[in-house]
Amino acid sequence: MKNKYLLVLLALAPSTVAFCGNKPEVKSKALDAVDMNKKVRPGVNFVEYAGGGWLKNLNIPDDKTSYGAFDILRENSIKDVQNILLEAAATTNAPKGTPSQKIGDFYASGMDSTRIEKLGAEPIKKYVAQINQIENNNDLAIAITQLHLHGISALFGGGVEQDFKNSRIYKMYLAEAGIGMPDRDYYVKDTPHNKELQAAYKALIKKCFILLGYGEAQAAEAVNNIYTLEYNLAIASNTRLENRNMVALYNPVPTAEFCSKNGSFPWNQYFSSLGLNLSNDEVVVMQPKFFVTVDSLLKVTPIQAWKDYLTWNITRSMASTLSSDFVNASFEFYGKALSGQKTLSPRWKRISNEVDADLGEAIGQLYVQKHFPPQAKQRMVELVNNLKAAYKIRIQNVDWMSAETKAKAINKLSKIMVKVGYPDKWKDYSSMEISRDSYFENVLAANRFQIRENLNKYGKPVDITEWGMYPQTVNAYYNPLNNEIVFPAAILQPPFFGLDADDAVNYGAIGMVISHEMSHGFDDEGKQFDADGNMINWWTDEDAKNFTERTKVLVNQYNNFKVLDSLHVDGELTLGENIADNGGMNIAWDAFQLSLKGKKRPAAIDGFTPEQRFFLGYAKVWRQKMRDKELMRRLKEDVHSPAIARVNRAVFNIDAFYKAFDIKPTDPLYIAPADRARVW
Repeated sequence: MKNKYLLVLLALAPSTVAFCGNKPEVKSKALDAVDMNKKVRPGVNFVEYAGGGWLKNLNIPDDKTSYGAFDILRENSIKDVQNILLEAAATTNAPKGTPSQKIGDFYASGMDSTRIEKLGAEPIKKYVAQINQIENNNDLAIAITQLHLHGISALFGGGVEQDFKNSRIYKMYLAEAGIGMPDRDYYVKDTPHNKELQAAYKALIKKCFILLGYGEAQAAEAVNNIYTLEYNLAIASNTRLENRNMVALYNPVPTAEFCSKNGSFPWNQYFSSLGLNLSNDEVVVMQPKFFVTVDSLLKVTPIQAWKDYLTWNITRSMASTLSSDFVNASFEFYGKALSGQKTLSPRWKRISNEVDADLGEAIGQLYVQKHFPPQAKQRMVELVNNLKAAYKIRIQNVDWMSAETKAKAINKLSKIMVKVGYPDKWKDYSSMEISRDSYFENVLAANRFQIRENLNKYGKPVDITEWGMYPQTVNAYYNPLNNEIVFPAAILQPPFFGLDADDAVNYGAIGMVISHEMSHGFDDEGKQFDADGNMINWWTDEDAKNFTERTKVLVNQYNNFKVLDSLHVDGELTLGENIADNGGMNIAWDAFQLSLKGKKRPAAIDGFTPEQRFFLGYAKVWRQKMRDKELMRRLKEDVHSPAIARVNRAVFNIDAFYKAFDIKPTDPLYIAPADRARVW
């Protein structure tokens, strides 16, 4: 359950110098010709033209599965975080309960590898012993509840989230979960690659059980029990494409009815143990067929199989907090086999990431003091307002939408809430107990805090000031339930945004990021939510039909984009992000043109016109290399297209790009005007 938001926020990217108030400022060009490869025509491969020189000299570090502009910025951010953690850890007399004490002790406990190695599997054994005391289904339900309260999504997941159809109140949601490989298809599709992963996954399970003290035969039996259960859960789980259908995921059922239909599990007892009184409310069941299978499995699966399964759930979830035997075994599958990562990330980086995930706003307070100049926030607000104005004009001018729907779209646009930099109020971590004694227990304490924080929302007013990312996170997102776009401080720096960069580059980079997030409010998922964040159909049937027809162009374009051997982008899975890229490019371009009105035309810089610099600024953001295994994984799991497609497909749908770079019909990437995607 830890960090598992039932509504996946529509983030800019799943993968990725700093403003340094305490460091000497090193200025660099917003665009540098040495990073390019001018031997390649833009119409042949714009990625190579815009960044070929830079990419030629880029090597993926052994502890990375991909590397590029995003990743380098994230590396800088985690180093900034580490410096904050080191300073806190060096202060051993910080008052108990203060943010400094918590982040310092948490980091110190994780960096105490000598103690962690000496303990081996000891920290987890008491939890395994409790699981092994299970004798019947009632004991099983209690154990599952306890795991959930410790942030471990055994069998199913759940949590409190805003009601899709009344976003100012909270509902309890239940969702599929409980499998150890990251996608159902790894279980149910027996391709050669998947069979290799299945074997590697089973080897991981066996290795971990042996490390827990199980004999060979007992460990082998556990592998069979666990995999059989997970296979049945995988078969019952939705595909990733099915989980993009927000309407189909919203299934409110009176609690009493749900409990009656799924009688193999004591649901009332479960909800009560979570501290929730749902007797007069509904529970939203996101994947009903999954819970039919859960009910059936509870009737027929032997207790020993459940013991093995729950033991595996806590071991898999907590392996990173145990001795190196567990850490390395987990890495062999989740790092090497799945993604092609060559070496484990350094310990300081892994611990920094964990503390950052668990105490992010405590760290964020210190981060913004050191690394976020106030003028960056002011400039961002100006850009957002300019982009909103451009978006409004574009909505008014589209020829496929009725006046009725246009008015509602403009109203939604006007109500988009914008959050920049950091929250107005900081999270209170005072109830999270952290010490230097045990890294394992600190992580569980953080899990419990996050779960309780989530569950405590039930029955209370929705806090629309809450953030879903930390200031030091290099990313951005749109949340349809609040109709908001959010830009953490860490993304507001080069190559996305430069206070000294020319407007062309800033509009092509951060301007596109902003309008990309705005466009999520009008993509195939976001369009289902109104200006107040409620899942209400505000489109006429004809307008919805026109929208779908236009998005089919994007689906076909990306389905035909080959990225590795015979592997193509999944145009349906990535549709929402591709719509946002398409809309984002158009809106950012329009806003840039509006910014030039009444001004003298900017001169070329280093031989490139403002129009060219706009598109080069965009391409610079997406310079990236990726290992083949990681690319294969993302093509299956990721709702974002690979970086090469986000450039070499997206820009060729923009008419202005053709004029800026004199793209010819004979160029390989040329798209005829009639075949270009024109959604927003």
